[in-house]
Amino acid sequence: MKKLCSIALLLAAHCAHAEWTMLGEQNGAAFYMDLQSATGAPDARQVWEMLNMSERDAEGVHSVRFQMEYDCTGKRSRGLEMLAYAEPMSTGKQIASLGADPEGWEDIEAGTIYDQRMRAACGK
Repeated sequence: MKKLCSIALLLAAHCAHAEWTMLGEQNGAAFYMDLQSATGAPDARQVWEMLNMSERDAEGVHSVRFQMEYDCTGKRSRGLEMLAYAEPMSTGKQIASLGADPEGWEDIEAGTIYDQRMRAACGK
């Protein structure tokens, strides 16, 4: 139980001290990235990101915080973890918690918001 509480406190501390950089907007939602959370080798980066919607969706989700992994040389990405929240900027009640995206790696098309996110994570 102590280990579980420690993990929860570390995750909460990360949320409180994350430095979110806005990367762009698409379809009424803003994409943010915590560049200081980026880890991994230069060609394979993991980073925490956030999607902040202008209003709640049908399930009551207002924002989503997720960890992505980028293959910087192969120009593809995959989701590692996702946490959905009822309030803006990953605050309020946590509505859902999901593990890795079952679809796995997805190619990134040049000139899209996804390309912009990959470039930020990979430092390009």
